[in-house]
Order: sequence, then structure tokens, then C-alpha cells
Amino acid sequence: MTRTATLVCSLAAGILLLGASAQAANIVVTSTADSGPACTLHLADLGADVVKVEDTGAGDYARSLGLPPDGRSEPHAPSAFFRMVNRNKRSLALDLKAAAGRDAFLRLARRADVIVESFRPGVMAAL
Repeated sequence: MTRTATLVCSLAAGILLLGASAQAANIVVTSTADSGPACTLHLADLGADVVKVEDTGAGDYARSLGLPPDGRSEPHAPSAFFRMVNRNKRSLALDLKAAAGRDAFLRLARRADVIVESFRPGVMAAL
């Protein structure tokens, strides 16, 4: 498990152990198809406001993992896996290489209690 995912899972466990409500937590997620979406799923299920930030190009590649939930291979239909790990989350497509996308992400990040990301080292600092 990644260090980020471990931190988020620890946060979720802490919320449960303390009996606190996750509804006050604002979480921004940029990680895809790894431990990040699974851990933030638990926080979203507890009521946290989770905003999933996707690339404007390909988006989250988990959208195309396997067949859509109805078993048919419709073009552009999100996979059952994608729907499962992203339930109770809001989604936003941002181009983080463009100034407007970066500014929007930084506004979200300032409000967030937790940011879950799986960028290469140095990418977050460059934003």
C-alpha cells in the first residue's frame, strides 16, 4: 500500500474509532486505479465530500477496466469497477497543465482537509 493510501486509511480508521462524523471532511483525490480510490471510497461512504479530479484527456483509466455493469461493451460506458470505487464521489475533469485547471485545483486543495494523490515525485510541488 502506498504511503498516501496508508495515511488516508489511517484517517478513516481514526474517524471511526473516535465516533466522529466524516461529513465535515473535504477530500480531493487525483489518484487512479490504486489504493487511493478504494480508501477514499470508505470516507465517501461515511459522508465525506470527496471530489475526484480526472485528466481532461483519458480521464481515469479504471473507466475502461472490464465490461460495463450491464455486461455489454458499450463505447464510453464506465466499468463496474470504476462505478464501485467511485460511488458517493463527485468528479471533475481538469487540465492541470493549463493555468485555469491549475487554479481550479489549487482552490479545491485550499478547502480540502485531505489530498490523496499518486503523481510522480515533484508534481504536486510544481503545481
